[in-house]
Amino acid sequence: MELSDEQIEALKERLAALSPEELESLKKEQEGQACPFCLMHEGKIATKVVYADKTVMAVLDIRPANKGHVILFPRLHYTTSFAMNEVALNHIFNIMNEIGKHLLRVMQAEGVNYFVANGEVAGQHIDHFLIHIIPRYREDGVNFTWKAKQMDEEELQEIVHQFRNFSARKEPLEQQREEEISFEDEERIP
Repeated sequence: MELSDEQIEALKERLAALSPEELESLKKEQEGQACPFCLMHEGKIATKVVYADKTVMAVLDIRPANKGHVILFPRLHYTTSFAMNEVALNHIFNIMNEIGKHLLRVMQAEGVNYFVANGEVAGQHIDHFLIHIIPRYREDGVNFTWKAKQMDEEELQEIVHQFRNFSARKEPLEQQREEEISFEDEERIP
């Protein structure tokens, strides 16, 4: 099928308007490597949805650490939390906290772990940012442990020095309008 000059121009304009995340998602689809979380959001992979709104989805993990293990992820394709704007990031962490509180009640959990992995070396297996929300019970066999490293005073001071000019605010919140978030128009699925 050959495209007309007008169709080619319209396609170029549409591609130019896509975010880097949307372009990456489109490339992966064309290569047959579509993101499973994007496919869940699009309804192309069956899931057990426990919460959904215009910005995020929460589904039951198919290989849970414990009964009630939920995976929360943004509908837009972000590879890590670092790629998300502050509004979307605040929203996903607020929803994470509400789901955690709900799991405490309905699963009679004694605690909740939130697990985030940004990058393969940190344990991220799929290139889509997500948060594991895991209800916890005494002696449930789920362990988050590491071997503590020894650091001398000089090493500690060097790290503190690296934070000397650190600022958590990069741009005013008003300027971050990448996506609209509606808190009134939530779609809850029991």
